[in-house]
Parts: sequence; structure tokens; C-alpha cells
Amino acid sequence: MRPINKPECGKVALRPTCPRDLEFVLASEQHRDNALFIRQWSAEQHLTAIEDPDIGHFLVLSISSGEPVGYVILVGLENPDFSLELRRIVITEKGCGYGRAATRMVKSYAFENINCHRLWLDVMLHNKRAFKLYKSEGFRVEGIHRQAVRQGTRFLDVRVMSLLRDEYYERFYHRPTRLLTDRLDMQDCGQVLIR
Repeated sequence: MRPINKPECGKVALRPTCPRDLEFVLASEQHRDNALFIRQWSAEQHLTAIEDPDIGHFLVLSISSGEPVGYVILVGLENPDFSLELRRIVITEKGCGYGRAATRMVKSYAFENINCHRLWLDVMLHNKRAFKLYKSEGFRVEGIHRQAVRQGTRFLDVRVMSLLRDEYYERFYHRPTRLLTDRLDMQDCGQVLIR
């Protein structure tokens, strides 16, 4: 998981995660660069999420190579309050813009495609890199959940951050995302969400 410094880095597509992708997903969250910041799930938990209509479980693909470089989990697709949680974003190739590109894609999808009112997340206090990214992408700190996450024998604080629809359109309007509806190879397990 070393940094890739190529000009085309940062261009990503999202596609629904398939059961056959779980080896990549599990290895990504268990990797030493991610494990301290990600709540570990079993394969069964990921399978349940993939099948849940309220959850969007997506692979992040590099457009230049077509290879997976991470995954995203969104919770609340059926939330009656139009509040969507960015539950998890895991990127395996650090330092080449995939995390920022995936975050922007999630924002665009939330506000432009599914018409959310609020996009929110929580981030562990010691995850300074992610906090800096989310802050630069317009998320505002709402508060701290004290000792909300157990990691081994420790309990960790997390920051709750959110971005509202009006804030997104005032400051961070991006070209709308499109869902490709062309028939894809069966290996792709469905539509690809791209920017």
C-alpha cells in the first residue's frame, strides 16, 4: 500500500460490492495502514450490508486501471429524515487523491442523486488525516461522542461531522454524478456510479 504518484490518480468510479469482492474488502480494512481507524467487520457483516436495501456498499475503482483501491459504506438510503451516514471509507492507495475523489463522489451522490438533506460521519480523534480531509471538504464538527468506540481494551472518542444540502450547494457544487445504465459485464455486479 505505498503511495502512487501518477497524474491520473484521484479519478474513481464506484460500483456495488459483490460477495466475490469481500476478500479485497477484508484485507483493506485489516491492513496496518487502516486497521487503527476502521471498526473491523466479519465477512458475514459485510454480506448482510451488501444485501440490505438501506445500505450502499461500494467498491472504489481507479478509472485508469479499473482495479479496486478502496470501498465505501453508506447507511440510511431509506432514511425518512433524508440523513445519510458515511459509515466507512477505506482507501488502500494512500497519497494519490483517491480518498478525496471518493469523498466528493459520495457528497455528489448524496445531494444530487438521492436528494439527502444531511450527510454525516464520525471520525476517531486520532485519525488526523481523515479529519483534515473531511474538514477541507466542508464537513463541520457537531460534537464529540465520548468513548463511543471500543478498540481492544480501550474506548475511544469520535468526532461527529456533517454537511447539509444547502452548504454543499453554496460552497461545493460539483457536476452531477450519473448512474451508468449500460449493460455491464456480469463480473461488474451491476451499475457503476461515476462522476
